[in-house]
Formats: sequence, structure tokens, C-alpha cells
Amino acid sequence: MSRGPLELHAMVLAAGASSRFGAVKQLAAVDGQPLLQRVLTRACAAADRTWVVLGAYAERLAPLVTHYEASVVTNANWIEGIASSIRSGVRHLPVTCDGVMLILGDQALLSRSRTCGGWRSPGAPHRNSI
Repeated sequence: MSRGPLELHAMVLAAGASSRFGAVKQLAAVDGQPLLQRVLTRACAAADRTWVVLGAYAERLAPLVTHYEASVVTNANWIEGIASSIRSGVRHLPVTCDGVMLILGDQALLSRSRTCGGWRSPGAPHRNSI
């Protein structure tokens, strides 16, 4: 018996220290908007629920997330790399989640159509697909 439409989540990975960038990359302005907010706008539009994994600059970035319907996950082990952020986020996914799209917090050119185009289109993966 089917539950109905797939429940699809987005997980924005924004825990890194931006060491090569030389500043807090998630706060860098793109078209007048902080990069993290730009990514969140698209992620929230594409998914049924959005998660944001923060780490190195969690205190500075968390206020940006309050403007969105997104849940913050803090990765205390962010220094261990992106895999630790994925683990931190996945631990918070509910059992009703059928799929999750991992989105890097610095994907400035992310578009809504690219984000959810394949998820919601006819012929999209079914519940049992990976």
C-alpha cells in the first residue's frame, strides 16, 4: 500500500570553515544576498522539508536560517570534513523521509528547476529507487 507522494528533503551542507576562501563563504554576497540564503531559497522551494548543517560559523549563520522553513543541525565535528556533516544531518531525518538531496552551501548557481526538476517530474524515481 502506498503512502502517497514521496516525502523529499533537502540537506544544505554549510559547516565548513571556508579556509581557502579566506572569509565566511556562506556570508559572501551573490546578487546582493548572502550565499547561504540564496541556496536556502532554492532548497526550500524544491523540498518538502529542508535541513541546514552548520559547524564552524554556526553562531553567525544560524540567524540567516530563521527566515526560512528549515531546521538547523549543528555538527560539532565539522573539522572532520563533509562526511561528518552528512552523518550529522542524516541522524535527524525522520523515518517518513523517502529521499534527501545533498546541497552544498556554496552552490551559487543552483536553480530551482535543476534542484527539483527530476524529483517531481513524470518518470521520477520511485520509493524503492536509490
